[in-house]
Amino acid sequence: MQGVYDDILREQGFVEIGVLFYRFAMNIWWHPQFKIQIIHILVGSKYLLKGFKSYYLKSITEQGETWARDISPFQDYLEYHFREIHIAFSHFRDISTTLAGLQICRKLSSETPTVQVPTTEDLAQLQNQLMEKHLNEQNTNDLLSLDTGTSDLLLSYMRRRLRSLNKEKKELQEKMKKKKEQVNLFNNLQKEYQRKGSAACFNFTLNSNIQVAQSPLEFKDALDSIIKEIKDAHRYQVTQKLCGGRLNIHIAEADEPVLVWLEEWSGGALSPCQMERFKDGL
Repeated sequence: MQGVYDDILREQGFVEIGVLFYRFAMNIWWHPQFKIQIIHILVGSKYLLKGFKSYYLKSITEQGETWARDISPFQDYLEYHFREIHIAFSHFRDISTTLAGLQICRKLSSETPTVQVPTTEDLAQLQNQLMEKHLNEQNTNDLLSLDTGTSDLLLSYMRRRLRSLNKEKKELQEKMKKKKEQVNLFNNLQKEYQRKGSAACFNFTLNSNIQVAQSPLEFKDALDSIIKEIKDAHRYQVTQKLCGGRLNIHIAEADEPVLVWLEEWSGGALSPCQMERFKDGL
């Protein structure tokens, strides 16, 4: 009989992502398109179903920046508009080099979108171009030194070519100088972010009513009811009223259930510096 219920979930686009066994079995399913999580538990002859949809706050987006002063009215909104809401918050005094760099890039992108932080690849490309101009200039000088004065036209062309190469080389040198200054500024900002900055992770989860089913038909109806309830809440309460309202809050749907599990079930999000060390060890 269990296979019949699993088939109903699969037909609706859900994939099984976990099963927990302790006194009873809790099956966990995930819908990649709707970003909805379903758990169902067999209690006696009845199945209990509940749905979840999680979101996280974004600090900086193209539409603006989320400020700490807006968190309190945001939480008031959640408490007023939703029958049940789960909130998870983690705060870290230390941030990693990668996170500091990403934060600077986001801030520059939102405030000065025309300014791009140069990378080591950009500098290497400019260095190669400068070397190429230098070699061309040197080759042209070598040819001029071999000239016997037999052709005024060729001599004039080579001198114009030499002036052009010299101008291009100076332009590249100036461009490289500015890029290096930008890199130094970025590195200094990155160090300041690491020294004075902090990181926070704010997640909240919408929850459906618990549905009870004793047959495959009731199970399908319960699943349809949960999906509709969460999709309606997402469309009207989150997308239209929250994101389109007066609160200066910027959120995104959680599209990876593992991150939600870490926040809700393992005592909070992982420290950015711990994640950095873990990444470096791979």
